[in-house]
Amino acid sequence: MIAVALGSNLGDRANNLRQALRKLTRGAYPLLKKPRISRVYETPALLPDGAPAQWNQPYLNLVVSGETDLNPMTLHHRLKELEKELGREERSKWAPREMDLDLVFYDTLAMKTATLTLPHSELMHRDFVLKPLLEVAPDWFLPFHLSAETLTLKEWSERHPEFFTLQPSSKWEAMVLDPQIVGILNITPDSF
Repeated sequence: MIAVALGSNLGDRANNLRQALRKLTRGAYPLLKKPRISRVYETPALLPDGAPAQWNQPYLNLVVSGETDLNPMTLHHRLKELEKELGREERSKWAPREMDLDLVFYDTLAMKTATLTLPHSELMHRDFVLKPLLEVAPDWFLPFHLSAETLTLKEWSERHPEFFTLQPSSKWEAMVLDPQIVGILNITPDSF
């Protein structure tokens, strides 16, 4: 199992997430198979000291987990290509972005290269990734360097609830990113 974090704070943020999910999980050769998609969380931007005021734009975030046939480096490369396809422009590290796709983990693999660290190096400092990750991958085992014990994410969350206080925004909680079935129920007195 793998997990990818999605975030957007420029343009039509909800549509950016929808488009990314479609490209990740649909088509003849989806990057992710058997996807599980978290709820959407709206969070403030993380900003360095002295950041321009226009960078302070809230993000919509979610996490999707699933299976892939790609190795970690190939998947990482495809995620970066997908960011560009979805309109991401090259900017400073902390600047707003149309789409941010981060490979959070790849099974229990721990690795570090010049371009990819698994699990994500900032995972334990990002509640906007941890909380949605708990929804889609509660049984993922944290690598030993993240926890002194062999624990699943759910077990770790129960021991450290302070990391899981983030709540989905009520504005976005009911948002369905990719409806599968739509129906109408008429319950007026004259319905038949």
